[in-house]
Amino acid sequence: MKGFALKLIKEALSDSPKTRLELLKITKLPERTLRYNLSKLKEDGLIEERFMIRDLRRKLFIFRGARQ
Repeated sequence: MKGFALKLIKEALSDSPKTRLELLKITKLPERTLRYNLSKLKEDGLIEERFMIRDLRRKLFIFRGARQ
């Protein structure tokens, strides 16, 4: 995994699952950069994407190495 943005996302997800909006606030990355890097991490199998039970319009991103 290379790149500053990927490291920020990995750190943000390391302690608990987050939504895209939470990741935007924590990492302060541009939205397009965040979406691109989330898709790359998903393709590489490093994160998992799940729908939130309370609101099926939102998704949670879970780092596969994170404690749950």
